[in-house]
Amino acid sequence: MKIGTVLVVVFGLAFTEGFALSPKSDEDSIKIVGGHPIGIEQAPYQVSVQVKTRTSHRHICGGAILSADKVLTAAHCIEDGTKYAVRAGSNNHGHGGQLVNVLDVRVHPEFSDYYLTNDVAMLRLERHLFFSRSVALIGMAFSEFFYKEPKEVFVSGWGSILYDSSLSDRLQGVSIPLVNHDQCSELYAEFNNVTDSMFCAGQVEKGGKDSCQGDSGGPVVMNGYLIGVVSWGYGCAEPKYPGVYSKVYSFREWIQSLL
Repeated sequence: MKIGTVLVVVFGLAFTEGFALSPKSDEDSIKIVGGHPIGIEQAPYQVSVQVKTRTSHRHICGGAILSADKVLTAAHCIEDGTKYAVRAGSNNHGHGGQLVNVLDVRVHPEFSDYYLTNDVAMLRLERHLFFSRSVALIGMAFSEFFYKEPKEVFVSGWGSILYDSSLSDRLQGVSIPLVNHDQCSELYAEFNNVTDSMFCAGQVEKGGKDSCQGDSGGPVVMNGYLIGVVSWGYGCAEPKYPGVYSKVYSFREWIQSLL
């Protein structure tokens, strides 16, 4: 998750000169910061969302399996006219597992690519995934209780391990604490509005652990439930700037209408 350019909000947008907020999905710098390698069996709901060309596939974002043929990701990962595929069931985004084409993409109708509000999108796959120990769906958060600190969330992905660095070939995971919503809003006040359909997580005082570019769209999990989607932030793992995530509970009705 990260910031990009004039509103380039944390993750891919940017708002003011000298600062870059960025969606955590920059093509050139896509890892979890401060985490550790994990096996896909530890996050079997995780997929790599990939741009598809005639001759290759390239990881751009993460996603979470909600049903045999539906994957939730971030809206800012999606560009009109681009073809996508997902790779499920592999520790490595470049090979193995099940590679399935995306048949249809639905971006939230109120998504703003400037403010990164309503930053969720649903992918419909060309065929059903085969479930196993390494490929499984995940249930969604069913209460605001999931977002009440102090609690820790688990974030996974193939994004950068340092801001503006290269991709991680191996799936990474990290546990980070939720951050008080009012505190997070104050920290980001000069950059962007942290709305009620967003939440924040990270080590505010010391930084060091975070999602990063290339982790965008990936799952944020608590107690076995999907509570968030990696969305945006200032840099990666910076003190005083936790990651900002789309709150899955706020979009349950829209998501369920597409399942």
